[in-house]
Amino acid sequence: MDKLFGTDGIRDTANTKTLAPVPLARLGQAIGFLLRNGREIFSTVPPQRTPRAPYGSDHAFKRPVVRERVLIARDTRISGPMISASIAAGLLSQGVNVVEGGILPTPAIAHVTREMGCLLGVVVSASHNPAPDNGVKLLSPEGFKIPDAAEGRIEALMRANVPEALTGPEVGDLALETGYDPETRLTGVAAKYGRDLVDRARGWGLSLKGVKLVLDCANGATRMVAPFVFAELGAKVVATGVDPDGAKINDGCGALHPEGVARRVREEKADLGLSFDGDGDRLIVVDERGQVRDGDYVLAVCARQLKAAGKLEPAVVVGTEMSNLGLELSLKAEGLRLVRAKVGDRYVSQEMLAHNLLLGGEQSGHILFYEDSTTGDGILSGLQVLRAMHHAGKSWGELCRCLTRLPQVLRSVRVLRKPAFESVPRIVEARKKAEKKLGAKGRLVLRYSGTEPVARVMIEGDEQGKIEKMAGELEEVIREELG
Repeated sequence: MDKLFGTDGIRDTANTKTLAPVPLARLGQAIGFLLRNGREIFSTVPPQRTPRAPYGSDHAFKRPVVRERVLIARDTRISGPMISASIAAGLLSQGVNVVEGGILPTPAIAHVTREMGCLLGVVVSASHNPAPDNGVKLLSPEGFKIPDAAEGRIEALMRANVPEALTGPEVGDLALETGYDPETRLTGVAAKYGRDLVDRARGWGLSLKGVKLVLDCANGATRMVAPFVFAELGAKVVATGVDPDGAKINDGCGALHPEGVARRVREEKADLGLSFDGDGDRLIVVDERGQVRDGDYVLAVCARQLKAAGKLEPAVVVGTEMSNLGLELSLKAEGLRLVRAKVGDRYVSQEMLAHNLLLGGEQSGHILFYEDSTTGDGILSGLQVLRAMHHAGKSWGELCRCLTRLPQVLRSVRVLRKPAFESVPRIVEARKKAEKKLGAKGRLVLRYSGTEPVARVMIEGDEQGKIEKMAGELEEVIREELG
C-alpha cells in the first residue's frame, strides 16, 4: 500500500483507491480498533500543557469528557455521504459510536468535537480541490489535526489484517444530527458554531452596522453559516457561491478564484470581499478597491493589532517557506520575528504548539489564531480582518500598506511521479543555475504538493520579468522530466 496520509490527510479522486467504499470501511475499522486499544495516541496536547483557550478565555481549556462517540461531517461534495457512510460502517463494526453531523466547515467540526467531548472528529472534504476529488482528515479530541505518529499507526494497521469486527450488542450505534434552529436556518451543530463566533465577535466590541460585504462561499461548507454570522453582526451581505449542488464546489469560485469577488466588490462598491474555500478553513481577502490580498497581508496587519493589544507574547509569527520576504521585513520593522515552517497548516500548527505561539498562517489563507480556534477558520479570519479595520478606523487597503511585497512568482506543474528533486540531474542543474542568477537578492523554493500530483516553484527576486523567465525555464524542465 502506498503512503496513505499526505500533509492534509487522505486526498484523491472519490470512489477510487483508498476513497472507495471497501478501503474506507477498513480505514474506519483501523481507527475504531485504535480508539478501543490506546486512544491516547490521537491526543495532540500533553496533559500537563494548558494552551490558550479556543473562542476566548471564557472557554476553559481542559481535556474533554469522553462520551464514546466520533463526529463525522463533510462539505457539499456529491461523494460526501458515500465516504461518510463507509467510514462510519467501519467504526461501528469496531464498537465505536458515531454521530453524523451533516454539512459543516472544518473549523466547526474541530470546535464541536471539543465541545461535545468526542473521541475524534472526521472531516470528509478535499478542501480547495475540484468536485470529483474528496478526502478524509482526522481531528483530535482537542480539536487539532492528529499527530503524525497516529497516522502512521493507522497506516500500519491497514497494511496488516484489522482485527475481527465485533458482533451482537458490542456493535456501535449511529446518531444523526437532526436538530434545526429556525432562527438561523442551520442544523443544531452549525447553529452552535455560528452563534459562538457571533458571541466572540461581540465580545471584541465588533459591530458591522453600515458595512457592506461580498462573500464567496465556494458552493461549499460555509454557504449557510458564513452569511448568517456576518449578517447577525449587522453587515449588509452579498452572498455568492451558495449553490448546494455537490458538483459545483470550488468550480471557478472560492479562495482559489478570488477574481470573481474582486469584480463583485467593485460593482457593489462594497467595503470588503471575503472568499472561502470548500471546507471553510482558509480565507482570501479582497479590499475596497477590488485588490486581492492573500494571507501574508492578514498576518502582517493582525500581528500589529495583537502586539498593540499586548496579546502577542512571545513576539513571533509563524509563516512558511513560501511566505513573501516582504512579510518578514514588515514584521521585523515592528520588532516581530517571522519563523518559517514547512508548507502546510499542520506544520504551522506544530510550530505554534511547540512554542506556545498565538498567530501563524500561510499565503494560501490558512490563518491560525490560537487565542480563538484550534484550526484555520475562514470565517473567524474574516472577523479578525474586520476587527482590525473597526479598531483602526481604516479600510483594509489602507491597513495593508504596512506590507510591501517583493516580486514573487508561483508556478504549479502537474507531475506523474514525485522523486526527490536532488535525484533528477536536469532539475538539479536548472535549480543551481537559477539560484546563481538570484544571488543574495532572492529566494527559490521547490517542493511537491502534499495533496495533489503537482510540483510547486516559488521564486522571489528584485525584478518581476527576470524571475518570471527563470520560473518558466525551471517549470519546463520539471514538466519534461516528471510530467
